[in-house]
Amino acid sequence: MKIIIDTDIADDIDDTIAIAFALGSPEIEILGINVVYGDVAARSRVIRKMLQVWNREDIPVARGAGLPLIGEYYPGSAPHECSQGELSPNEDGLQKEHELSASDFIIEQVRKFPGEINIMTIGAMTNVAAAFQNAPDIINKVKAVYSIAGYHSKLEKPEWNVKYDPQAAQVIAESGVPWTVIGASCMGPCNFRQETIDTLNDEGTARTHFLLESIALFNKNKTENFPHVCDIGVMAMALDETVLPLKAGTVSVADNGALAFDADEQGPHRIATALISPDYRPIMMNRLLTGA
Repeated sequence: MKIIIDTDIADDIDDTIAIAFALGSPEIEILGINVVYGDVAARSRVIRKMLQVWNREDIPVARGAGLPLIGEYYPGSAPHECSQGELSPNEDGLQKEHELSASDFIIEQVRKFPGEINIMTIGAMTNVAAAFQNAPDIINKVKAVYSIAGYHSKLEKPEWNVKYDPQAAQVIAESGVPWTVIGASCMGPCNFRQETIDTLNDEGTARTHFLLESIALFNKNKTENFPHVCDIGVMAMALDETVLPLKAGTVSVADNGALAFDADEQGPHRIATALISPDYRPIMMNRLLTGA
């Protein structure tokens, strides 16, 4: 399965965990990782450091948009300093960024592999929207877009990935591309617990050390005890669409980032309607540790 990951890594911890999950999934071929929103230079350094630790510097990293499509931050959505930027404060020893911007990288890859690429958005959707606006011909060549967006039981509550750039989410929603929307709350039963941290400590590898260091910085700068893992939802669903119940229909995006959903068996979109089972936790851990 070919994917492109679009991420705001180095803020909340779930991006790092989701990318580790993808790196530990042999079914997944990561064509590239794009960064988006705010300090994209810091985000790029952190993901390139992560790929160095995983010995996966064959995966290109493209720098994306720091600002929303409108060219300025929406009220109340200006980003804070990246919580995990200390993991890679400079370019020393890092692979070079891809020569193309994130949106141009998406265009290049979709044209190269028409009908094969799933785009995973675990941050603002600005890069994908820009690609669709700049090259409308690729829209019907994208296999699907999977996004962490909204909340499964409170669609009317704007969620950060949409709130950061509602216009970008509107572009995706109105494009006609097959779009699977997974609420940020859906992975709650699999969030990390103390035993998860203990397991990572027991592994004692460079990769689990990177995860633990990321978690420590997240806790230090974001004051949350145990990491949530919502971003794994897009990877889990792309691998096995039975892990969450889906309903077909049409998702619309309000100007404030709130979602609305109209059920329709023939609709172009699908939305997760419940929480994942806690039984998924061993699968999650196996993939995290396989990659570690």
